[in-house]
Amino acid sequence: FLMMGFRDGELDDIIIHMNEEVLNQYNLIGQDYIDGQSTVFNGKEDWGRQKLEEFYGDISGKVIIDAGCGHGIDTKIYIESGAKVILSFDPSPFMLDFAKNQITDSSVDFKLGKYESIPFSDMCADILVGRFSLHYVKNLDDAYREIHRVLKTGGRMSFLVPHPIDDFSRKQSKE
Repeated sequence: FLMMGFRDGELDDIIIHMNEEVLNQYNLIGQDYIDGQSTVFNGKEDWGRQKLEEFYGDISGKVIIDAGCGHGIDTKIYIESGAKVILSFDPSPFMLDFAKNQITDSSVDFKLGKYESIPFSDMCADILVGRFSLHYVKNLDDAYREIHRVLKTGGRMSFLVPHPIDDFSRKQSKE
């Protein structure tokens, strides 16, 4: 099965184990999401990104994992900020393909993947950043084990997630 430029079988493990609702959402409405993001943040201060940058600090010469890279806007920022290598992954073939087509910098390695099985080697990164992606994870224990596995000793992780009350107010569910 060939989807968005990925080889036969490459998607199998990810599709079987991930939240199909999320996968379908981004594969079906990916372009609308991308267009909406550029409208929402056009000319506005992105305080969430500023807070993440304050936390992880100077990334010059660092290896960064962009967890749930989506359409690649943060990956571009890491390149511009001097990261040595950016390891970007996303579970959506549409979003990952879009990012790959936008960014051709040789310091970036894009992979199809999810938090519960991060597609990079042990102790490979100085910093893992997840901007609006961790809240899709169903098994946080597995995700945190994987984050620990890929971070170097002394490595840091930084996340930006919606507040749980926002999710509750929209879904009316405690899940």
